[in-house]
Formats: sequence, structure tokens, C-alpha cells
Amino acid sequence: MLAALMFSSCGESVSVEYGNAQFFAMDTVVELRLAKTSGVTDETLAAIGTQCEKIVSELENKLSRTIEGSPVSTFNGEVDMILEPGSELIEVLNYALKLSQLTDGAYMPTIGALTELWDIPNAATVPSQAEIDEALTHISPDTIEVTDAAIKKTDPLVKLDLGGVGKGAAAQALVEYLSGTGLRYGLVSMGGNVGVFGEKPDKSPFKIGVRDPDDASAVVGYIYAGAGFVAVSGDYERYIEIDGRRYCHILDPATGYPPESGLRSVAVWCQNGSAADALSTALYVMGVEKGLALYEKGELAFEAVFITADGRLVLTDGLKKAGRFAAAGDKYTVAD
Repeated sequence: MLAALMFSSCGESVSVEYGNAQFFAMDTVVELRLAKTSGVTDETLAAIGTQCEKIVSELENKLSRTIEGSPVSTFNGEVDMILEPGSELIEVLNYALKLSQLTDGAYMPTIGALTELWDIPNAATVPSQAEIDEALTHISPDTIEVTDAAIKKTDPLVKLDLGGVGKGAAAQALVEYLSGTGLRYGLVSMGGNVGVFGEKPDKSPFKIGVRDPDDASAVVGYIYAGAGFVAVSGDYERYIEIDGRRYCHILDPATGYPPESGLRSVAVWCQNGSAADALSTALYVMGVEKGLALYEKGELAFEAVFITADGRLVLTDGLKKAGRFAAAGDKYTVAD
């Protein structure tokens, strides 16, 4: 069972044999479902799975803020404020900063001081307002400078948190690798991130189910899409409950608290894994109105499904007009 999305073939008239593999990385189960090409043996698929695990492990060791000795962890604790990481980290960070700018800071890769303060889902208490206010003074992207070979901080207390793009970047790295293996098509699932590559023999779209926030075994509907990436962010997997109130792990950089956007979750489809990951977070923070305004602005190409707290499914025009989303059941109503 995929944590936030589910995958199935749709309209497939040609018999296809699948190879499956899974491993644990980035604090989630990574699942591969790969359509075998003629001549591909089980041994070859096993080797492909091993290589996929290596790709994700290497990327995690570069991007994680919690792995001791990783470039990000080292940078967050550096006193001299300078680090020379590998180019992959520079590439991911530069793109994350671009996404932060395009979302008006709803997604922010420099939010580490705040996420560390809240420490969800491990925390037993809510931070004080004074602690939150202090952390908010150390999350601005303007306090880091990125060059081709280094990252410098002008605020010694600023900390990176690339969790909002890490799984998306890993999904994209796996799709890029798998696309060159000769496999017909397939899917990569990493928690709330899914990457699809190739094309099915009958040209039909891939059917990706978006999970019901209240029921891990149910879906609210299906996105019908070609190759690309789907990411979901919501309030139902990583959270704490204190005094009867739920606090999810997603934080609003404007307030320092989990968002009060009227949403349960957001699913995003686009052609870039990191963008899908970051946008699902940003749109969850923004809410429907601001999220649709970002969509209409057109600076980022994506489609989205907003699942609201009052039981509506709000779709972007590209999904609605092209008939690329179908609701499942009558629990949620598709908004006009």
C-alpha cells in the first residue's frame, strides 16, 4: 500500500509482466513497479533495484539535515558559515530557492530553525510564542549565498531543511536512471511522491489514486496522467496531538505554525519531481484561493487537486477540462 498515492494500470489491453522491488530510505518505503521488456531477467531487475537503492542512499546522505556528517547537517552546524558541498546539493538547493521565490515563500528551504524547534512528530509540547518568534528571525532565504562551489550563511543560526524537495529529487533521479535501462515503463513510489516513466503499449494514461486523508485504504479519486510526477502533502501522516488539537509537520513560514488553510491535503502533478514535492507543500500552506492564483499566474506548470476540510475536491483547469481526474465515491464533492 502506498502511503499517499496508489497506482494501477488503466485500459491496458496488452499482457505485461511486472517486476517489483522495495527498500527503505529517506524515512519511507521506496517501491518500484517495473514493466519487463523482452530479455530482461529477474537477475537484471535485482541489479536495477540495487542500483536504485544506491542512488537514493547517496542523495539522502547529501540532502539530509539529520544524518550526522551530511553536507546539510554540517552546514547547519558550521561556525565559520561556509561549506563546499558537491554539485548535486548546489543544484537541488538552487532550484529549491527558485521555488521558494516563485511561491512567495510558502515553500522555504531555509526553514530548518523552525522545523527543528517544533520537532514533529517527536515533540511532546508546543513551542512558546517567544521561541517561535525567535526562530522566525532565522529562516530567511536572504541569509544564505550560493555559488558554484560553496554555500555561505550571513546568519549563523539559519538552517537548511530540504525535506520539502528531497523525496521529489530522489524520485526524479530514479526515473532518469530507470528510463535508460531499457525497461518499457514503470513507477517509483516514495511515500507521498510518485514518479512514472515510459509509455504503456496501448498508450493509455497511468491511473494514480489520491489517498483519502482519513483512510489509508481508500482514495478520493484518480489522476489520469502520462509520464511525470505526483506529490501529496497533508495533515494526516506526521503530526502531534496536544490538548485535543492536531499540529501537522508542515509549517507556514509566515506564522511559524502549521497552516490554517482549510485543507486536508493537496496532490500536485507536474514534470519535475522536486517541483511537485515543493508545490504540494506550498499549496497546502497557501490554501485554495492563493493556490489557484499561483496556477493562473503560469510561472510554474502544474496541475493540482485540493482536498478541503469541508469535503470538497477543487481541481485546476487542466485536470477539470481534460477529464484527467475522476472522483471515487461520494464522500467528497468535486467543486464547480
